[in-house]
Amino acid sequence: MNCLRRCETDRVCGSDGGGCSQQFNTTTTMGRLTLNVLLSFAQFEREVTSERIRDKIAASKRKGLRVGGPLPLGYERKDGKIAGLSDAQDL
Repeated sequence: MNCLRRCETDRVCGSDGGGCSQQFNTTTTMGRLTLNVLLSFAQFEREVTSERIRDKIAASKRKGLRVGGPLPLGYERKDGKIAGLSDAQDL
């Protein structure tokens, strides 16, 4: 909740912290409520996104698919999976 600390600092310094497209006054009770609701939705979106990414990575690992990063030396990609290079091939 760094944004809440930032808004508190802005309030102490005399800024009302209004948005660019929608003005609301964070010095009033309704303004702080609006800010907290918006911050709660932003946090919810971050958590849902991280859950989706975590679930996708876990599903890829269960299928045996390579999950990101460069291939280790001596391996190649075949059908979405990694396989060791044969001894006849040069590294």
